[in-house]
Amino acid sequence: MRPIVYFFIEHKTREYETVARIAHLLDQKHSISSRILSIPFHSHYLMWLPPPDLMVVPFGMDEQDWPLRAILHRYDFKMPVLNMCWEQLLSDCNKDYKRPRGEFLLNHMRYIAWDVPFQDYLIKSGVDPSHISIASNPNVSLLAVKQRQYVHFNQQFRHQFGIAHDQTICFLPMNYAWAFISERTVQNRIDRGYDPDQAVAYHSFSKQSLERFLTVVVEIAKTYPELFIVLRPHPGVSVDQYLDAFDVPLPANIKVTTQGTVQDWVVVSDLVGSSWSTVVYDAFKFGKPAFLFQPFALPDWLDVDWMHDVPRFQDQSHFDAWYTSLALDQGCDAGERNDYFSSVADHIHFMVSSSDATALNVHAYGWSYRYRFLRFFIRALLMLLKIRNRNFLRDYFKAETIGSTK
Repeated sequence: MRPIVYFFIEHKTREYETVARIAHLLDQKHSISSRILSIPFHSHYLMWLPPPDLMVVPFGMDEQDWPLRAILHRYDFKMPVLNMCWEQLLSDCNKDYKRPRGEFLLNHMRYIAWDVPFQDYLIKSGVDPSHISIASNPNVSLLAVKQRQYVHFNQQFRHQFGIAHDQTICFLPMNYAWAFISERTVQNRIDRGYDPDQAVAYHSFSKQSLERFLTVVVEIAKTYPELFIVLRPHPGVSVDQYLDAFDVPLPANIKVTTQGTVQDWVVVSDLVGSSWSTVVYDAFKFGKPAFLFQPFALPDWLDVDWMHDVPRFQDQSHFDAWYTSLALDQGCDAGERNDYFSSVADHIHFMVSSSDATALNVHAYGWSYRYRFLRFFIRALLMLLKIRNRNFLRDYFKAETIGSTK
């Protein structure tokens, strides 16, 4: 019987394409099958699926994270688990909050790092250095693949959104998620280990920055009608929430949307900007003109080294000076071109070849876990029926199996 790997995905738009490419490489190159599952929509599958040879998760801070908690309960520490670490360009406050902790994460889990600085961060957190593999940046690798389809994406988006052929596309993937969360959510994060003072300050700072951004982006759109501004909310924020936040009618050359993937928009865009989203870093590394709009000085705990490599604007006058001096070019030949997909597929093949699934002790789930699985199932059903948390539907996909399971 073929070996099989289970991939768990948190955000479809962020992770699915990369994971699917790795899964197809595993199938074609290494004769390893894969199941791709959504954490919010498919966690309950763990109740009946047979043990895989390897579990792959998108993140992990401690042993209580879901679905890691359920995996460890069912298989003890003997199930091999690989953490793809989808968030690696961390501010100081998040470095402390998201550092790995606990016996399993420090001494048993394996990790994918994009570069040496993140590898060093894991080692300083207590992770065994031999459990870390460096495989470059997945987002830049995916952009390199998608750049070959530039003509297709450009024609598709211009037709779909009514963008004139001579309009300059400015893509703004905004990371003001903390501006939209409730006081209760802030407290939940504090309860999970976030510094209380920083959490309260982050919430306030994000709301203040968002308010200023909404005013400035409208003025920029009015000043430059040749710009078509595509504003993409953070995965945890809906289009309606952004539209409600604007207190003036939007100009025709601003579109708030979650349609299309982030990478597709980066490829077709002439400019890429944000508040502090790492998409700007990806676009910059790929060779796109990129900028950050930060009307207020970032607190030290929110600042990140990579932000100092790209232009940062405090008001429209700074944007005006930068934009009018640009020589826009669709060639985009700069940037990294390392093959993340093959590196990770080869590493997974090595882990699977070294694992021994027959040594697993499989435990039944007790009533507390069954109740939690039921809650996940009901919540997913309500989302699919558009009764609750409809903005999370963007993360839905059908559970997929790649390769034979026989």
